[in-house]
Amino acid sequence: MQVIEDGSTLHGELRATKSLTQAVKGGSCVPDWTVAANQPIIYVTLQNGSSFVLPDNTYKWFYNGTEIEWTGNTSTDGLFQKVTDYTPTGYSAGQYVPAIKIIGNLATANDSVDIDVIRFDGQKTLSTNPVGFSVSINVTIAEWSESGYLGLIEYTNSTGTTSGPTDITSDNLTVYLKGTLLNGDGDAVTCTYKWYLEGDNTIKGTSQILSVTEAMVTDYAVLRCEFYMTINGVNTKVYTAYATVDDTQDPEFMWITHNGQNGSAASLKDGESVTFSIWVGKADDPTYKDTRWSTFKAKFIDSTGSVIYSALANFAAISGTGDGYRTLPVSSNVATAVITYDDVFTKAKKGLTGYVLAQTS
Repeated sequence: MQVIEDGSTLHGELRATKSLTQAVKGGSCVPDWTVAANQPIIYVTLQNGSSFVLPDNTYKWFYNGTEIEWTGNTSTDGLFQKVTDYTPTGYSAGQYVPAIKIIGNLATANDSVDIDVIRFDGQKTLSTNPVGFSVSINVTIAEWSESGYLGLIEYTNSTGTTSGPTDITSDNLTVYLKGTLLNGDGDAVTCTYKWYLEGDNTIKGTSQILSVTEAMVTDYAVLRCEFYMTINGVNTKVYTAYATVDDTQDPEFMWITHNGQNGSAASLKDGESVTFSIWVGKADDPTYKDTRWSTFKAKFIDSTGSVIYSALANFAAISGTGDGYRTLPVSSNVATAVITYDDVFTKAKKGLTGYVLAQTS
């Protein structure tokens, strides 16, 4: 998630239409992602406040840190395919989000337990200036249990028929988790379920689908699903799977003060300077500083609306080919930006505007 000083928030996610867990058993991958019916689609959702928006057309996909190269709509390694007509829930008909489909098996015979990462780097233009964002999703390369079963958890809707949100991004939003147990042939089997919040031994649900509400999540929660089969007349746990849910809509607010005064605007006289202090915390508690926000950047705009790339009194010049953001110094989770009268009068042509971006670690 990213917070921008003008009051906007950008929250991006990568979601998947099927569980992103795969394992090798007996030389075969289960599920087999070369089979069309099993292939997950990974897609981007982006919210500006509570509204779903499309990212700009400038973006890149990465697999385990390496940019995916394409020949037409298929990756050169044959593992992925571009999807050009996917519209998630929350978007209007005809709003196609960036999406890719896994068409090859990511697990290999040499894998035991591993986490692969698919990442999307993009941007969204706000107030005429592009704001970059990066989101990722994990692919779990799992290990078959000795019982011969594999348990999967998917983010779904209330009926388990389509994909659903992975995080709580607005008031009263419910995240639904669906458990599925596969046998050695990769077929779904009937079983019983026990759902838990990690750190709490109280059973939260016994149905295949678990509803996760705001009340269950304080910032971040790990959900555990235990799968049980009747073996020799005994209800036996055969697999345990995990999923995470973030509550990203808790009131987070970017606080900006200058020389001890609240607010993001200041007037300067010749020879003066102003120090802005910037942090992210609670909207109702300016003394709280959220330690997750570790990187702060600022983009400076002159009175004509152009990005300032030249050096300012306290900032070195930056490349004119970049996005214009400069990293701010941070101490005790508070970033600072010192602006002088000459910066405003000369470099910014008598009017300097700053866009401040905070990013979580």
